[in-house]
Amino acid sequence: MIRLQERDKKYLKLLARYGVLSKLTVDKIYGMKMRYARYRRKNLADAGYILKNNSFSYIGSEGKKYVNSIGMSVRNINGDRRTRNRIAKIAEILIPLEKVYKIYPSWELKKEYADMKLMYYGKIINPLTFSEYYIYNLGRLSENPSKGAVTLKKRLIKNIREEIIQKSREGLFDRIIVFAENGLTMQLYKEELRTLEVKEQLLLPLTDYGLNLLNLYGVKNVNAMATELVYGDVNFSKSNLVFADYVTSDGVNVVTMINNDMEKLVKLKQYRTMFEYNSTSVRAKIEVVCLEEQKDTLERELPGIKIRTVNLEDLKEGDN
Repeated sequence: MIRLQERDKKYLKLLARYGVLSKLTVDKIYGMKMRYARYRRKNLADAGYILKNNSFSYIGSEGKKYVNSIGMSVRNINGDRRTRNRIAKIAEILIPLEKVYKIYPSWELKKEYADMKLMYYGKIINPLTFSEYYIYNLGRLSENPSKGAVTLKKRLIKNIREEIIQKSREGLFDRIIVFAENGLTMQLYKEELRTLEVKEQLLLPLTDYGLNLLNLYGVKNVNAMATELVYGDVNFSKSNLVFADYVTSDGVNVVTMINNDMEKLVKLKQYRTMFEYNSTSVRAKIEVVCLEEQKDTLERELPGIKIRTVNLEDLKEGDN
């Protein structure tokens, strides 16, 4: 007989909702205390609450009895390892965001988006702005990928982009988040960067850093805070430039890139290119505000544009 602790109950509820969880997700449920998480998994498995292997865990017969007793149904997983990997990855993304956002895994929206469920991971709703963000994941390329692996990843990127543009044109969504599981994959995505005809196209690393940054946007007006940190008491208002967030009282158009919005980057690059071939136009004064760790990359991508930086810790500690 095992006495269920609060984290055990949370574990079982999440297994009921998702059907399968990865070892990494379970470790996070137990506060990344991996030895303790391993101990609890073993005890729960021995008592019939879960089924597990080295990669995944599923709900067991006793676990089903528990969740049924509290009025929850169990999501049954039927499919191959690829399907289980995908569902476990959806859980890995959405569970850390649930403490801030309202989350919807793809299968909970399958009636509306049945034709896109194999690439689409779900959506989240920002509690501050009520904006909906639709989520995709690029996965990862190995350190020295084969030509075939790169070709397959490019095809996935192409298919994702085509789907987003189609759904945007249908008026189904206008803000998306694309996760990349490593830097090589993120760079591949940016090689042929284009507008996806949405209001926001966030490209974020699928790491604790990326997820925590996204959560920060659900509790604070990060872009306004960053602008205030850089420009101090200068008054600012909404910019008329489509890619800029604010314009200061002395005419500086501020583009905040903290959440790595590729729509802004594409449109800002297009604006720069326009002035390379039209020297008679009056060019607006533009500055980019980003995190310190983003500066080098943005300086390479936006030569000639002033880059101003803020510290992430200052944003976490600030009031807004």
